[in-house]
Amino acid sequence: WTLLLVSLSRLNGNIVLHYTTYFGVDLVGSWERSLLLPAFGLLLLAFNTAVAKAFLDSQKLFSAFFLVLTPAFELLLFFSALFVVLANAPAGI
Repeated sequence: WTLLLVSLSRLNGNIVLHYTTYFGVDLVGSWERSLLLPAFGLLLLAFNTAVAKAFLDSQKLFSAFFLVLTPAFELLLFFSALFVVLANAPAGI
């Protein structure tokens, strides 16, 4: 959250929200839309923790699967947010 708020809140107008090597910039929008990445991460963390807790007694392997993969998904979302910041950084940084 902090990375996006500090880096992108000072930008006016539309920013790059998604970039691919084949098509270039394919999604632009206001900087507030970039906050959907950490919001989705928080929702994913809460959901996966609740599912893991619900299945802790009956399905330990299933519960462990959710607990182990959640940080991996959170890390992917962090790198996505980092790339959004880098795509909107001034040239030369």
